[in-house]
Amino acid sequence: MLAFVVLVGVYVATGNPRRGGDHFAAALTSWAIATTGSADVSAFHPVQENLWLFASGDEVLTNRFAGVVLVAVPFYAVASLGTDGFTMWPGIVAVAVCAALATLFLAAALMPLGRRVAVGAAAFFAFGTATWAVSADTQWSHGPAQAALAGAVLALSRGRLGLAGLALGLAVMVRPHLAVAALAVGLWMAAAARSWLPAARLGLGAVPGVLGLMTYNAWVHGRFWPTNGLEQSAADVPWGDSGGAVGLAALPGNLAGTLASPGRGVLVLYPVLLLLVFWLPAAWRRAGTAERAAAIGGLAYLLAQLVLNRYSGGWWFFGSRLTIEPLTLAFPLLVRAWVGVPAGRWRALAWVLLVWTALTHALGAISEQPEVEGRVLSNPWTFYDLSL
Repeated sequence: MLAFVVLVGVYVATGNPRRGGDHFAAALTSWAIATTGSADVSAFHPVQENLWLFASGDEVLTNRFAGVVLVAVPFYAVASLGTDGFTMWPGIVAVAVCAALATLFLAAALMPLGRRVAVGAAAFFAFGTATWAVSADTQWSHGPAQAALAGAVLALSRGRLGLAGLALGLAVMVRPHLAVAALAVGLWMAAAARSWLPAARLGLGAVPGVLGLMTYNAWVHGRFWPTNGLEQSAADVPWGDSGGAVGLAALPGNLAGTLASPGRGVLVLYPVLLLLVFWLPAAWRRAGTAERAAAIGGLAYLLAQLVLNRYSGGWWFFGSRLTIEPLTLAFPLLVRAWVGVPAGRWRALAWVLLVWTALTHALGAISEQPEVEGRVLSNPWTFYDLSL
């Protein structure tokens, strides 16, 4: 409980209440539902001022997904008892709670590697990665997604496939394309067991989350379908100005940017991965089916994400946003690789890289991200978005 309180306290203290962007559209909708019972924000915000709000008849709705909106509704409901005005802070508290839960779930999943390893790895996950810099910063979808995925990792590690499926279904409510990760996990578990039963148990567990997503979309957007208002939105998001295009043809460039660009590259932002990759094969051999399945799910999701979205993931944040979910799913396998680094020079180098990674993300979490002029987004190949 103390660890949970400390995590939430630090996250909220460094949260970013800046308005604008898709996190603002999600938060405003959460507040509207909590205070009016409707997702319509037409009375509170003009559609033309936000790319993630769109007009639908007489209503103004957000194209943000069900999970990231609904997770903050209880927090806004409680906050509204004391004030009638909108603020970003209840949404920040909501994602802080989610990020803290994700950390504790992973710590529990890592306990078989030893208490010291589990606690140390969880501390790094909480304060040395984009969990702090992005997920707990404001009402992005990543905090709720991480909580659901970390819950799935914990359930998988304990053989609770139905519970793991439920958590994966909740992750789909937050980011529907995480269905790719859920599918990959199920297929890997089925192949390892040479039986379709594990996949069926995961799939049945995921049904409530998928139905929840579809029901929300039917209520808000009038369509009982997994997609939401994205296809209805007329917003012209300038993908090409932000360091990457979309589509299968753009995958090589997006993958290169994800790995090596100064502003978003995981090998730049997490240099410890450059070392761990040498001990990853041994970690893979020692890992159980659950760890392997989670990592494969993360890889499948990453490839799908880089086809659907440009690698930069937007602006107003520090670090690599689109790799948050894949790294969460692969975290136990990466920790196992860390454990396998031999003592001596290699271990000393690993610690240097790990500390550098943690300090960089901690600095990014407490820094003010630069303002973007108009809609011309900075190119992460040439711009490192950190401002003190």
